[in-house]
Amino acid sequence: MATEAAKSNKMTWILLGIPVAAVLMPTCMLLVVLMVPTMVVFIVDGTPGRKFVVTVGMMNLAGSIPAIAELWSQGQTFQASFDGMSDIFSWASALMASGLGWLIYWIMPPIISNFQGVASKTQVLGLRAKQKKLIATWGDEVAAVTAEPYRESEEETAEPEVE
Repeated sequence: MATEAAKSNKMTWILLGIPVAAVLMPTCMLLVVLMVPTMVVFIVDGTPGRKFVVTVGMMNLAGSIPAIAELWSQGQTFQASFDGMSDIFSWASALMASGLGWLIYWIMPPIISNFQGVASKTQVLGLRAKQKKLIATWGDEVAAVTAEPYRESEEETAEPEVE
C-alpha cells in the first residue's frame, strides 16, 4: 500500500512539474546544463538516503543561482539561456560550488566522528566521577550489583585528547 502512495506522490510531482517546466523552459534548460555534476553524483551514489546527492546537489544549485538570476534579469529568453550556458563565470560558479559539496561530504564525517569521540570520553569520565562519589557516599555495596564498572583502567583516567 505504501508503494501505491509513493507512486501517486511521484505522479503528482510529475504532473505539476510539466507545466512549470513548460513555462520556465529557458530556466530549466540552463539548470539542466549547470546541474551536470549533480546528475553524475546521482548515477554514482547508490547509498540509501543519497546524502551525497543531496550535499552536492544543494551546493550545485546554490552555485547556479547567479546564472538563473542573470537569466531572469534579461527576461528569461532562449538567447539569454544560451548566453548563460556559454558564460565561463556561470560554469565556474556552479562547478566550484559542487566541488565544495564534494569536499563537505568527504571532510565532515571524520570531523564529526572525532568530536563525538571526545564528547563521549568526556561524558564517560564525568559519569565515572559521579559513580565514585556515589560509592564513597553509599559504600561498595551499591557497586556490587554490576560487574565492577567503577574500576578504572589507565586509559579512562587519562584526559581525552583533542585531535
